[in-house]
Amino acid sequence: METAAIVTTAANAEMAAMHHRASVIVAPEQFEFWLDCRNVDKKTAAALIAPAPDGSMQVYEISPAVNRVANDGPVLHEPYSADAAVAVEPASEKPRSVRRARPALDTGQGSLF
Repeated sequence: METAAIVTTAANAEMAAMHHRASVIVAPEQFEFWLDCRNVDKKTAAALIAPAPDGSMQVYEISPAVNRVANDGPVLHEPYSADAAVAVEPASEKPRSVRRARPALDTGQGSLF
């Protein structure tokens, strides 16, 4: 069975300004070691769960257009400035209808929506 997971650890210097944790980045030369579940015990493999080295990342603001799944393309990964923003959404898009709120149902559980 093929699976995937995002493993997090403490943030390095670049990421710490935005959040206290970040994704673990396994270096290409360590891929086989990380994935060798039969020959590498979990304690040894866990040694790779560490913050990325300081200075190994570039951190910059990207377009808020990434928050919409309909938007795609390399422009979303380019540095963004609200002052020099380039429109990403199609100009011919229809206006979105306003969604009416449903009355809240008390189920005794919290809700994310």
